[in-house]
Amino acid sequence: MTTIKKIQSDAGDSLVEVIIAMMIMGLFGLALVGALISAQPMALAFNKTSAATTQLTLATDQIQLQPFAACSSTTPQPYILTGAATTDNGQGGFSVTTSALPVAIAPIAISTTNTTKVSFTYAATLAATGGTGPYTWTVTPALPNGLTLSSAGNISGSPQTEMASNYLFTATSATGATAIRIINLTVATIQPLVHNPADTTYVQTSWTPCGDYATAATQVQQVNITTTVGKRQISRTIVKSA
Repeated sequence: MTTIKKIQSDAGDSLVEVIIAMMIMGLFGLALVGALISAQPMALAFNKTSAATTQLTLATDQIQLQPFAACSSTTPQPYILTGAATTDNGQGGFSVTTSALPVAIAPIAISTTNTTKVSFTYAATLAATGGTGPYTWTVTPALPNGLTLSSAGNISGSPQTEMASNYLFTATSATGATAIRIINLTVATIQPLVHNPADTTYVQTSWTPCGDYATAATQVQQVNITTTVGKRQISRTIVKSA
């Protein structure tokens, strides 16, 4: 009888161990599923600040390479940030090759005496490779207010406010295959400032939007670039002689 009880006890212990192991595996499975479900939103939220900082640095480099043209109430933005969306090589098969988008310019006030805001148009074209065209493009979440994505992959419009965020772009081929890429898009305020030629002290408070002075071309100019990531503002400043 003792032996039988011992066998029954061992069987009961084994059953408990199996149940515990199944519970642990079930919890692990739930955690894994939860991680997979949250992976996409986490990826979209990852490192927006770093991406926006990189874009502002690139915009700063591009402005520094340009001559400082004259600016006035009719040409409040003498700096043209050109360049289509950049691409890299696909990893084989069907893939989105666009890896970065040009910085977009938010509306700026043309002078201190005129509060009229001037908006600037934006254009970029997404690219994919390895699939059967034509491709149909979608994006999540929605692009910044004022910008739209066409089904052909063209981003256009005039952004309304500065911001920086990551977006999940999806290309669908003619056969129904899909490829995705997370790309940062930064909308920045790029404000050219000039120094009042009558002020010989060159104090910081004498800098004013370029639309206030017709002689901007012969004055030292300062360019302030800012964008907002969440509640954090990132800025760059360029000071250069004409």
